[in-house]
Amino acid sequence: MAIVVALALAVALLACFALLGGRGGSAPSEEIRSLDAQDALQTASDAPDASEVAKTAQSTLDATSGVYELSMFDAATDEVTLLSDDNAGVQSVVDAVNAFADKGYDVGFVVYDVQSQKGLDYNADEAFFSASTIKAPFSAALCQAIDEQSTADISFDDMLFEDTIVAGTGIMATDDQDEYPVSEVVENSIVHSDNTGYALLREHCNNDNLFENWCAVQGVNAVDWEGLWYPNYTPRDLAKLWLGVGTYLLSDNEHASWLKGLLQNTDLSFLRDGISDAETIWAKPGFEWDQWGTGMDSMNEGGTVVDSNGAYIVAIMSTAPFDDELLTENQELIENLAGALAQARGALLLVS
Repeated sequence: MAIVVALALAVALLACFALLGGRGGSAPSEEIRSLDAQDALQTASDAPDASEVAKTAQSTLDATSGVYELSMFDAATDEVTLLSDDNAGVQSVVDAVNAFADKGYDVGFVVYDVQSQKGLDYNADEAFFSASTIKAPFSAALCQAIDEQSTADISFDDMLFEDTIVAGTGIMATDDQDEYPVSEVVENSIVHSDNTGYALLREHCNNDNLFENWCAVQGVNAVDWEGLWYPNYTPRDLAKLWLGVGTYLLSDNEHASWLKGLLQNTDLSFLRDGISDAETIWAKPGFEWDQWGTGMDSMNEGGTVVDSNGAYIVAIMSTAPFDDELLTENQELIENLAGALAQARGALLLVS
């Protein structure tokens, strides 16, 4: 059964790259106005056909509602539904989003169930500060490039000299090493969200714009980030990037299982703490407490969640400030939202 599940998820993830096409627009923060908000995993042979998903996705997402309305989209039927409080599972999502608004914070999310091709979104096209959520897609792109030998001049055994030290999360800035193999730098960047490690990877391992090219395959235009290591992007972008990460994790590439282990064991995960019934969560949070007024306050996470009903992508981004040592009071906001979205997925996306 585990092999069938993995095959089904891999095929379905590959089929869904195009599904999360964007829609323009943003709006100032406001509280939701009442948010008027197949059973088991199929076999690989039943997974959606990529070309058919792509055909239905464009019209579905073009018709999606405004950014400050909670909606459910269904790529298979080309339907978009604005959700009201009468819909099962909606009230807890309303409450969780309003908890952000009550404290003056914006939040947006995309939830996408891989197998049913249904999703939920709210404020999916507001640009938020990415913070360390970017480290998972970059690491997946690098691992894939090395595994597929598309970058001949990088290997996991290459040694990187610590010629840059960046403060903040991580262990490399304060240890007694000054040289590391690429594999150790990737591990530190994911497990410990190491800012120094990520800086070394960006400086020395983004050969031939491998990350920008990888993002383009996922339908995300990283060129617009103009080389920023920590850009602003949208929950929809983060969800699309995680479709790419998830597809790599479920491939037979040499280091896919290794990267899965790292993403299951990050020092902190809001999704793991907020979603109680998951069997496996591969995820990477990102957060910032901006004390200088530069607009970088953030408390985010993107990931792939696997439970007895299959797999789904979660991308949550917000302007709530967070620091894992000095400012943790907002943590329950994102954990409550993650739990509410997991419940809403069961109530809304898994019914025929």
